[in-house]
Amino acid sequence: MTEEEKNEFYETIPAAAKQVKFDLRVQTTATKCYALDMGFYVAEVYMQHYPQVHWMLWKGKDMAFNKPVLAGFKLPLVPSDFVGGCAGKKLKGNDDSDVLLKLYRVWEKDLS
Repeated sequence: MTEEEKNEFYETIPAAAKQVKFDLRVQTTATKCYALDMGFYVAEVYMQHYPQVHWMLWKGKDMAFNKPVLAGFKLPLVPSDFVGGCAGKKLKGNDDSDVLLKLYRVWEKDLS
């Protein structure tokens, strides 16, 4: 956000909320599209290496409701959220250059 946008944002929130530190970086449509595309790639890699991993539509009443997810893990994996989370960590200053690979390996251990 520009300084003007930040000031406008803080002017419109309640007084009690003004003491909370907000992350005012905005993910652009392009960033979300890249996360979606990279999520498809991550899904393909899992499916090629692990035949039990496959796409399904999640009907559970939670954050992944009605989203396409990868099944075959102990919990459903939303690939675009997987990549988006890694991107968010990098935007917040995480200097770990292989954060995506490390998360991939964590999920590998969660294969059912």
